[in-house]
Amino acid sequence: MLDGSVFKTPFGEGLVASREGAIVALWLPPLTMGQANAALEKATRPGERFRFVRTRESLELADLLAKACDGSGCFEDLRERMVWPELTPFAREVSEACAAIPRGEVRSYGQLAKAVGNPKGSRAIGGVMARNPLPLLIPCHRVVRSDGSLGNYGGGLEMKRWLLEREGVAIDAAGRTVLPAV
Repeated sequence: MLDGSVFKTPFGEGLVASREGAIVALWLPPLTMGQANAALEKATRPGERFRFVRTRESLELADLLAKACDGSGCFEDLRERMVWPELTPFAREVSEACAAIPRGEVRSYGQLAKAVGNPKGSRAIGGVMARNPLPLLIPCHRVVRSDGSLGNYGGGLEMKRWLLEREGVAIDAAGRTVLPAV
């Protein structure tokens, strides 16, 4: 059984899908009930049912995500509660490299491409980040353009900027971060 629970963020409600107390997918706000139902349906296994429930585990996960969003918790602490999604080997390697970006730091798509041994694969990296089934836990908000500008984000640029600033990343008046030399 796949359970779906809503969690609060400063940008609206997100949705966490869990199975037996483990996080299997996240969706960022803004999210309508129709989108939430479609998202949960997509995350179900063949023959599996999904439901919005208030089990102890689903409420605990929603509470932990809300605390991470309000700054009284940490997304990295929730990784132990996530199940790595079924990904292609390339997408898994990119996602693992993204998950290794330390809190308070950013990497460019190009730097991430080099890190996985595909130095000309910036666009492919962007594609993997755009389809990230566990945003916040696989912190795709820490991946920016080569000029330090924020680029795109599923939860919107305002949310991406907020997440980065909350983690201690400096963003200048032009909306650019400073990329580390790696």
